Amino acid sequence: KLDLVPMVTNYPSYPWYKSSILNILGGLLKYHNGYSWPWIGCFDAIAKHKLGMKKESENVLKRIARLICKHSTTSEIYNSDGKRIRTWVYQSENRFSWTAGLFILAVHEIIKPKK
Repeated sequence: KLDLVPMVTNYPSYPWYKSSILNILGGLLKYHNGYSWPWIGCFDAIAKHKLGMKKESENVLKRIARLICKHSTTSEIYNSDGKRIRTWVYQSENRFSWTAGLFILAVHEIIKPKK
């Protein structure tokens, strides 16, 4: 389940008492402690590709592409089930440019589209 949604911020998660009180009160205990950030997953895909792990890098890229297609947008963060985060004070940003830009870079680096 760790690799279901690329890329989990950290594993294992820190204990709740080491998280920011604002994150706890806002229902975002896992914001920097277990949620998945696809833009970091793009770096993971690029790094794996450069290390010669071609299949693994393509798999990471495909999982990110599935998330983008499923939600019809590039979102900021997801839970481990691939759902966008929404709490009473926060919702995952749509059209998140870091995810969009790094996904394009990863596609260019890994798939090398023909001009």
